[in-house]
Amino acid sequence: MSKTVKKSAKDARDYFGRPFFARWLESFAPSLSREDYGKYIKGGYVWHIFSWRLVPDGCFKERDAARAAFDLADKTGAKYMFLWSDARTPAMLPERYFTAAEIENSDDCGEIYIVGKNFEWTYVVTHETSCGCGPYFMKKQISG
Repeated sequence: MSKTVKKSAKDARDYFGRPFFARWLESFAPSLSREDYGKYIKGGYVWHIFSWRLVPDGCFKERDAARAAFDLADKTGAKYMFLWSDARTPAMLPERYFTAAEIENSDDCGEIYIVGKNFEWTYVVTHETSCGCGPYFMKKQISG
């Protein structure tokens, strides 16, 4: 039996020193195995759950569909975290980042992870968006 991300999330927490990324993985890739984490998630780029299709197709949107979904998402209580910052905790999403275009046209957004209140959705703009890797949008999968 493979260990789930609840066990491997420690890897993200150790790499970044921030539990935000462990919770992000627990929320959006709950069945990610430790083996797949080690094989596909390099340098802490947890957005590779999308590029390597470690979550099922149809569970997330990418590129223009992701941008449109983000623009329509409820931003009340949304938070964000830059991958390459010294911040230890996520900050409230400022209004200047309320649309996909504003984020992608900003000089200060290299790699940004945005989550809705209680991590019910995520929007990720990667440093490789211009190469076709992202952005990505996903709603949390509800079990039941």
